[in-house]
Formats: sequence, structure tokens, C-alpha cells
Amino acid sequence: MKIHYLFAALPLSPWFAMGANAQNHWGFDERPSQILPGMVAPSNGLHYEETPSQGANQVPDHYSPVFDYRFSCDVVGLPQIHDEASSQSIVGEDWVGLDLSTHCHYDHNGVSSQHLLESERSIATLRQWFLATNATGFSLEVWMTPNVQDNLSIAIPIVAIGGDHSAADQGSYDEDGKFDSNECHDTAFYVGLRSNLLEVRYVDNDADRSCRVLLVNQRPLKNDEVVQIVLTMSNWETNVYVNGESALPATTNHDLVTNMKTWDPDSKLKLFSNQTGNSTRITLHQVSLYDQLIEAQQVQWGYQQELIGKQETLLDHEPARLGPVEKSATVVQGSVSPIEIGGRNKSTKDYLVGIEILSLPPAGTILDDYGPITEIGTRILLPKASKNTVLMYRANSDEYFTSPGSSYSGKDLGLSPDFFEFRLVALDHHDGSLVGWSDAAKKEITIEHVNQPATLVLPKAAKLTEVPDFDKIGPIASIDEAHLQDPDLNVDPVRVDIWADNGTIKIQDHVKLANFEFSSTSSETSWHSHGNPAGSQNMTFVAEPDDVSLILSSIQYQGFYWDQEDRITIRIYDGVGGPCLSRADRNYDSVSDDCFHILANVSVPAAAWAPTALSFESGDASRLNIWFALLLALFGFSCAALFVQMGVQQLFRMRYWKERENENAEQVTARDKQEPELDVVDFA
Repeated sequence: MKIHYLFAALPLSPWFAMGANAQNHWGFDERPSQILPGMVAPSNGLHYEETPSQGANQVPDHYSPVFDYRFSCDVVGLPQIHDEASSQSIVGEDWVGLDLSTHCHYDHNGVSSQHLLESERSIATLRQWFLATNATGFSLEVWMTPNVQDNLSIAIPIVAIGGDHSAADQGSYDEDGKFDSNECHDTAFYVGLRSNLLEVRYVDNDADRSCRVLLVNQRPLKNDEVVQIVLTMSNWETNVYVNGESALPATTNHDLVTNMKTWDPDSKLKLFSNQTGNSTRITLHQVSLYDQLIEAQQVQWGYQQELIGKQETLLDHEPARLGPVEKSATVVQGSVSPIEIGGRNKSTKDYLVGIEILSLPPAGTILDDYGPITEIGTRILLPKASKNTVLMYRANSDEYFTSPGSSYSGKDLGLSPDFFEFRLVALDHHDGSLVGWSDAAKKEITIEHVNQPATLVLPKAAKLTEVPDFDKIGPIASIDEAHLQDPDLNVDPVRVDIWADNGTIKIQDHVKLANFEFSSTSSETSWHSHGNPAGSQNMTFVAEPDDVSLILSSIQYQGFYWDQEDRITIRIYDGVGGPCLSRADRNYDSVSDDCFHILANVSVPAAAWAPTALSFESGDASRLNIWFALLLALFGFSCAALFVQMGVQQLFRMRYWKERENENAEQVTARDKQEPELDVVDFA
């Protein structure tokens, strides 16, 4: 046997077994009379049974490990580590680092890790146990499945006690196989792999506490091979067994000795390591430490029995490896649509596999053959030999959709697919009990938009201005509170036609929201926008539905006649094809081919204050003609007033002269009736 190199670090706990003649060499017949704190005493001694074929050989069918860690996968595929030897592990039941990159391997029902696992407690109690039993050696049993690379420069720890296990480098050795103590990196004991060879390191009991390294090159390991390794160490002998057969020539070497009593009590049991940069993967199934020696015959018999048990365990307790498929589904708005749901059963067992609903869709309902599914936990079995089943989905509202997620102008609508969560469950064929389940999966459901008809809400009559403007040729009116109610969230624009019978239409505000340069690419019907938003008797434009409401609410009407009623007509084309927009003009490829028409009227009342003396035969009369007519009328009134004034003045003159004539006549008559007076002349 060639004594070789390296030591590596190991996370987890130790495990041990004993041989038939152990009491002759070790004195293990007597157990400690006092159980130390944290200990659980194993059964006394080894158990033997005679069989017809074995007779007095007394091959044991049961060992008594100090602790016996088993690595397995639970029903959901999570790694588990259990101590089968006692209800309270001598080094603790928890492992530091178990949640770091620790994986469950279904194929061999074991656990692997790329990180160091360390026991909860130190080996102090374990060490006290060995002191109490006067044990001078131990047996370590490891079951594993290696997956190695051909690289002798890298050592991969499996199990160790104490030390720095971030690296285990190849070193040199002398003829006696001794190393400087630093080569063991303060590790008391270590079992690992270097390439496909088993490597054992431990601190010798010599004065220098030399680091001993055994490289077992007589029995290379194979990839994906379930391997049992048994290492027995005593004061006089070291043996290594692989799958029940000795891998080393039996050697008696009293210099190659290690003793647990001399190990640092603060050390911890360790499995794996924190090494990176290598492709080696080790899957552990069992690690057992015994305070007894296992001899060759017992190792061989125990391997055969344990292998049968592990094979049965693998078949009976293999986790249900279920893989749900998280494939999204697409349905059509306003319809009841089928959705496919399921996954795969990767287990070796043919379980009954079903779907279990973990959450219900917030915006819809899922249905199976029995109707709507309303309870979380509902299970639907997959058809035999099928990976999938079909459920039905319907949205709670016919107006609900999730695609497209933006408006025609690019505004994010904040929509997201509807969804529900489920998992695959494995059920027992006989009683339907739950065997295992998968991780939760999300089924997303995209609802494709289907164009819905809009509703146009208008006032019955336009509103006339309160004060007439005689500077205009006709009345002015406006439309207040116009609404185009469209459940399609502006994902596509609509076409708007507006005209008046006897007047013009003007868009006062939000002109930029109307597209007056649009030209349809439809091969069915050719049309384009037209009209002047500053004033046209008829116009056509394209706009988003919400913008149409703003535009219509800012319309101003200018009539041609003061004394006549009128009508404003609005027509909306909403949808695809014909007079609507073509598919190429839309924001996305619509599921719908419908083109909805909306036709509505707003009446314009006649102006009650219009001048009644004027009547125009033509609506084309100009303001000049109006002013001329007004001046002509004023002139007529002036002339009439003048004639009246002249007539009145003539009447006054005639009356005046008549009165003068009468007055003169009266004076003459009075003189004729009066006697004449004689004037007296005084001649004196």
C-alpha cells in the first residue's frame, strides 16, 4: 500500500459500527454507567442471530451506531437529514448551512451540497462518550453516489471533524507517510475524494501529531455508482472497505493511529465543503459512526443487507417528482375558452397525478366538468397516461381584456394577465392519499381584446347664446356635455363625421386631438379626413374615443338663418373594415371584424329675438344689404316726419290768417254803428 497526501474539510456528523470480536480488543461490552448531558444510550452490544447457513459464525444483523444520519428527500423534494440512532443527536439535530445550495437527488434519494454543512453542536459530548466507554477506535460507514472529474490536484471532502475545509491541496510525503501537522489544517479526521480515489486523512497520535494520508488507489470509484465505504481504525490496524470488499491489504501498523480522545472538543462534524471551481458532485445517503469495529465478514454481510434495504427504500419512498408546466394561455374577450393545464410525472412510480388549485383567478372563473371551481384545494385528476387536462375559463365581465396593454397613442393601460396558481399532486392508487406534490406554478391567462360598441350621449338641443349678435348672419349655438362612452379603453381610434343642414361647425378647443390628415388604407372602402376645424358645414376626422368627448363638447354652431330651426348630425364608425378603420390602421391585429355605426342628432332651435321686419329670400345676403335696408327705412321715416311737420306748419298759417281776417271785419262793423263825434274848435 502506498501512503499518499492530502487532507480536506468535511461538514456534518460521524457515524460508527462494531465488529463481532470487538469486546476482545476494545472492551466495548460495558456501556457508560452514567449518560452525559445530551446523550441517548444506544442498545448494549451487538446483536447476533444464528442462521442455518451461518451457524456459529454469528454474523450480526444489527449494529448500534452512536449516531446514524440518513439523507433523503421528502415528498416535495426538499433535502432531509435524520438521526436514526437516537431521538436527540449527540452533536445536535440541526445543520448550519443546510439551506444554502443543498439539493435533493431523486435518482438515488440523497442530498448534495456545494456549501459546507456543520453540526449544531461540537464533538465535546461525543468525545466524553468515548472516554466513558474507554474506546480506542471507531468505525465509520458512508453511503454515497459520486460524480467526479479526473483531477488529482483537487480533493473533495465528504466527512470531517474540525479544521479548515475550504481547501485540501496535494502534498508530499516521506517513506513513513508522515506530513507536517499543518498539512491537516487542524483537522482531526477526514474522508474525501481525490478524482475517483478515496482519500483518508487524520492526525496521528505520535509526538509530532503528524498528518497521515491514505490514498486508496486499489479501488477507483465509478460515477453514479451507489458506494458503501467502511473505515475501521484501531490502535494497531486501519482498514478500508468498498462495497463489502477490502480495498487495502490488511496492515498492522502501530504508527498509523488516531484517537478521538485527543481531538479538540470544540471541533464540529462537517459535511462537504465550500470549495468552488470543480465539477465534482457527491450525493450522500448515510453517514454512521460506531464505537465498535466492524470486521471483514460483518462488513460484507452488512453491505448486502443494507443494499437491499436501500433499494426497497428508494422504490417505496421516492419523492413524487412532479413538474408543473407554467405555460400561459390566450383566450378571447367575452367568451368561454378552453385552457390546457398540467405537467409531468418524473417519478419511477406511476402515481395518480392530479391538479390542485391553490388560488382562484381575480378577474375570472375556471370551470371543470362539474361547473365553476369556487374553492381553493379543488383537485382534478389528469386523464390516465396524459400530461394535461383542459379547464374552461371565462372573465367575470365581457368588457374585460388584458391585451393590448397600451392605448392607440401609446399610453400604458396598466393591464396584466389574469392568473391562478396550482400544483401537481401525486395520489396513492389504493386509497387516494396524498403521496407528494410539486412546487406551486402560475397559470397566466391573456384575454385578447374584441371591439365592443360604444355609446354616444348628447344633449337633445344645442344651447343658443343668451345675447344675440346682430353682427352675425345667423344664430350661434354650442353643444355641452357630449360623451362617447367606449369600454375599449382607447386601444383604437374611431371615425367621426359631423355636419349641419343650415350652418357651419367649428371646433373651438382640443383641435390637436383630432386627426384631419388621416387616410384609410382599407381596400374595401376608400375614405379620408376632410373639413376645416375652424368652420365647415361638414367634416370627418379620426380620434380616440375619450378625445372625441372633449372635441364634441367644444363644438360651436353658426346658423345661416335667424328664424329657422336646424339640426347637427354626428355619426361614429367604431371597429374594423368598410367605413371603419382597416386592420392596418389599428394598434394591433384585432380579433373582431365588426364595424359599429352610431348616428345621433342635436336640434338647434330658432332664434326668438330675430328681426321680424326683415325677410331675406337668400341666405347669401351680405351685411351691406342689411345696412342699406336699415338706412332706407330710416330715410323713409325721416321723409314722412318732414311731410307731417310741413303740413302742421301750413295748417297753423291758414288758421292764423283766418283769425286776422275775422278780427279786421269785426273792427269795421263796430265803426259803422258808432255816431260821429264833432270836434269843437275854439276860435277865440
